[in-house]
Amino acid sequence: MSGTTTSGSTVMSGGILVNITPVTGGGELEANGSAALVDASGHTVAVGGQDYRVGDVLDALVDGAFVSGSSGTDISGQPVLFNGATTTVSKALAAAAESGGSDVTPTVLAAGNSFQPRSIISTALNSSNYQTALLRQSPPASGDVSAATATHIVTIDPSTLKQNFYGPGGALTGGAAYAIMNYMTRDQRHQFFTMLKNDGFRSIRIAIGGNDFDYRPYWTPWDSGVFDVSSDFQDVIPCLLEWLAVDPSLRCMATPWSPPASLKDSGVLKGGSFISSAANYQTYAAMLCQWCVFYASLGIPVYYVGIGNEPQQKTAEYPKCGMSTADTAGIGAALEALLAKATFANGITPKVTSSDTSWGSARTWLPGDLATGAFGAMAFHWYNGNPGNISSYTTQYPNVDVLCSEAMLMSGSPGLQTQITQLIGDYCTWMMSLGAKAIMMWNIILDQTNSPANGNTGVNDGGNWSGWYGASLHVNNTTGVVTPSADYYVMAHLGRMSGPNRKICGFTAFGQGKGATDLVVQATYDTVTGERGVFLWNPTSLDMRVIIKDAVTGNGYPVIVQANSIRTELYSGADIVSASSNFLAAALSDLPAALAAPGLTLTAGDSQLAVGITPASGTTPQAYAVYWGYSATALQRAAIVTANGTNVVNFTLNTASCGRSDTNGIVNGTPVYVTVSAINAQNVEGAQSASQSATPVAGGTTTNPTKYSVGLSSSSVVSGGTTTVTFTLDAAATSAVTITPSDKSAGGTWDNGTLTIAVGSTSTSTTYTAGSTAGTVTLTGTNTSSLTAGTATLTVSAQATAPGAPTLTLKAGDSQIAATVAAPASNGGSAITGYPIVVNDATTPVTTLTAPGTYTITGLTNGTSATVKAGATNSVGTTYSADQSATPVAAPAATSLLQTYMTSGVSAPSVASKIDLSSGLVEMMLHANLSTISPSGNVTLIGCTDAYKVTAMQTASKSLCALVLGTGTTGPLGLVVSDGSKTNYTWPASGFGCTDLGIAAGADFYLLSAINTSSAAVTDKFGNSVPAKSWTAYTSTDGVTWTQKATTAITTGLISAASISAPYCVGIGNGITNPNKYYQAAMYCGTTEVFNVDFTDQTVGAATVTDAESNVWTMNTGSTIVAAS
Repeated sequence: MSGTTTSGSTVMSGGILVNITPVTGGGELEANGSAALVDASGHTVAVGGQDYRVGDVLDALVDGAFVSGSSGTDISGQPVLFNGATTTVSKALAAAAESGGSDVTPTVLAAGNSFQPRSIISTALNSSNYQTALLRQSPPASGDVSAATATHIVTIDPSTLKQNFYGPGGALTGGAAYAIMNYMTRDQRHQFFTMLKNDGFRSIRIAIGGNDFDYRPYWTPWDSGVFDVSSDFQDVIPCLLEWLAVDPSLRCMATPWSPPASLKDSGVLKGGSFISSAANYQTYAAMLCQWCVFYASLGIPVYYVGIGNEPQQKTAEYPKCGMSTADTAGIGAALEALLAKATFANGITPKVTSSDTSWGSARTWLPGDLATGAFGAMAFHWYNGNPGNISSYTTQYPNVDVLCSEAMLMSGSPGLQTQITQLIGDYCTWMMSLGAKAIMMWNIILDQTNSPANGNTGVNDGGNWSGWYGASLHVNNTTGVVTPSADYYVMAHLGRMSGPNRKICGFTAFGQGKGATDLVVQATYDTVTGERGVFLWNPTSLDMRVIIKDAVTGNGYPVIVQANSIRTELYSGADIVSASSNFLAAALSDLPAALAAPGLTLTAGDSQLAVGITPASGTTPQAYAVYWGYSATALQRAAIVTANGTNVVNFTLNTASCGRSDTNGIVNGTPVYVTVSAINAQNVEGAQSASQSATPVAGGTTTNPTKYSVGLSSSSVVSGGTTTVTFTLDAAATSAVTITPSDKSAGGTWDNGTLTIAVGSTSTSTTYTAGSTAGTVTLTGTNTSSLTAGTATLTVSAQATAPGAPTLTLKAGDSQIAATVAAPASNGGSAITGYPIVVNDATTPVTTLTAPGTYTITGLTNGTSATVKAGATNSVGTTYSADQSATPVAAPAATSLLQTYMTSGVSAPSVASKIDLSSGLVEMMLHANLSTISPSGNVTLIGCTDAYKVTAMQTASKSLCALVLGTGTTGPLGLVVSDGSKTNYTWPASGFGCTDLGIAAGADFYLLSAINTSSAAVTDKFGNSVPAKSWTAYTSTDGVTWTQKATTAITTGLISAASISAPYCVGIGNGITNPNKYYQAAMYCGTTEVFNVDFTDQTVGAATVTDAESNVWTMNTGSTIVAAS
């Protein structure tokens, strides 16, 4: 067969390194004709003349075929040796899947059994180039490890069982379903779903309606007034049914991003808040129940249903809905009652799920939701807070399921190492200890551009998410090849030790959380097969020598857990092997020899301990690890200390050096326990010394505190907001200090009426909630110890309100209306995040601007009036302007134009004095038709008669600019500026020629050329944001809506110092040998129109033209108003 392994060999396929170790003494399976099927993963089958476990062969084939990107290569016909005869892979595996006699009932591990474990390793968790493979390894078989030395002994105890652990997964958003169903062939999808099944990805989050990663316009099933999920039948439902056919063990959670717009104060799906009422609670609950019943009728297993994704969110980027605690509790109670009465075709009644937001935010909704008794689950995201924020609720409500429902890695800051540390430490292992039954990432898959997203199917629609990984896997939208992201490998480790029958079991714990400085462990037990799964994470920079010991068999085996790596160990009764007297000894000798424990001395000091470390006789460590704690059984690493040959090394252990922020550190009067270990040249840590203890004592005379200061976690809050207030003594308390906090009658409230600073301590804290009155508040406290009280000043601002209505100006055009939005006078005390524009009172804005500006509404009917309103949105809500009406009209045909020859044109002497560059922005707009774009000399299209003679204007403290067509084959177009400070600006011509901008000789064009000399971006008259310190060019098809074509940083001092004679004038139009045609020319300083002359409706042969700003333009020799052709 292709890729056949032999004893001790490996197969490298597409970055997957697969080690398959032959099995001895297991025998081959024979087809016995039985129709009963059993789990044959522990059976053996002959491949290439060697016996292998069927499960290992299948894993190798699936991983190799899929991850290498092969398009469904079928290896079923490849030859293998089976029972002494040549057959095919498919026939051999079919025989292996049939009943094997004694293997019908799984073999259970018993006392004294030896077993051959299997390991999966992922290394380089601290590298930006995350390890792109799950490395498989067969560690030594188990045996007596009583005499083995190790840094850690992890005992696995299946007799202690906790919650089920169903496994990892991700969200099947509309975008994810689209990517699977449209970018993969059916064979590729089957391979993909098979890979997910083998890696334990069975926990799926479904969006009810639209969300930010959706290829469809934002929607809910009730937008039309009747229940309609036809959108889901495009991709989501077919994808789920195809996936379920491969893995029937899928477990789904369903979450809506927004209720229908009719139930929201915004009247749209994007942003706003739920309209609170008992009737609306019942209505929305009935909708969610209806959706669950329908999905159950399709055979889709929905075990959990949420009220809303992240109920604190109500801004308008994508479907969101703010909900109060009363809202979620009311909807949840109504929904639970309806679900209890409903009939589900698949027999699964979904549990109502609370929170579905980050740990820190969840604390707002959990108390009220869980107190109702209606919620059977709580779900958490990882974007703020940590699991400690919600641990009290998982303890108080042990019968409420715990889910991790969303996390997504960023591709920027913080780095990948920091995020992987949080993913493993907080989101996975800590949450598993708090009862998590499923751990889901955000999108299970997207294409390589993080698309589809934002309601579109096109490539790069996920551009708004370019700073994120976006998904656990990515599929190439051309080839269908799948590439995993970093988080997939972490989840695959946990997936291999998860399943429908898996439970968290007992294990020896060391470190916990993203800040762990010691080995982190999780373990599961399969209640049917008896298989153990052990997850190990080494978050340190040193390798760890770990013994894994099974509590049932009484023996174990050693592994090296490399620095910054994870590994998963699997073993069961199917892995029992015959033990010999020395089979483990060789394996132990293969590991780098650990050093004996060093000697340890402790000397107590003032708030510190002097730690003396002496190497064991005959050893020369490269470093020592120092551990400490408040008891001999709860020690954590403080530091790695460099050794000094065979000499004694001294280390000062104090609060600063103890390496822990979760304790008070090293304080006088509190006993401290210390142990040390030696680290050899291979970074293997040896055995720890016996722990010793010492109690720090104050040196010299005792200092009594005389005063205390007051510190605030935040010195500015809104009315009703909170700040943490800390009272700190200037010396440790020699007797208990009682403080009564005070806000000088400002109307706020304290969490604690009195506070106590204990003997030996220096501080205490409480929370202050600001009252309703805005202003400054003095926070202090009184005490009974005659101490001088400090103060702190808190600034309280009024609660934010919705902003004022923006100013809206409409300008009708040909089948379109240009809507210009200006910011309101007040933002309501909260930053404005968007400006929605609504046409004809539609329920959904036609667009939402991120800043004031102009948006052109297209596709309108000439002669038919349209109403437009614009809103301003902040964190509180949206305020709209009054409706305004405008009627699109067909653009009148041009009846005339300006025709110019060389050195001719029109001029207006009075214009120069109107030029003002105080805003920093100057723009020239030209609608014209050039006879050539390669003149023999520089041609001034708009500006003074000679573009390079501007010094006289500077001397007169005037400002001037000129739009120039330069020489060269690409027709370089540029803008030169001179301001009153005698600073000259121009641009490098490369990349800004006519051909670069799509301007051809003899063709009409619109050009907007801008220079911004200020240090900040400036919004121009057309709503374009011109970058700071830049020259930028825009083109248009109608002179209303502009597209940026090029931009570059400006340079200075490149304009000639020659002078010109009076009068100072501005001219339009130089021709070449053949005439140029000018339709319109304009100049803007900031948003002020300096001139705007339209030649398309003038009298043929006129000697002067008056523009929109009353400037009079005179025809020079060779310039003529002619009839438009």
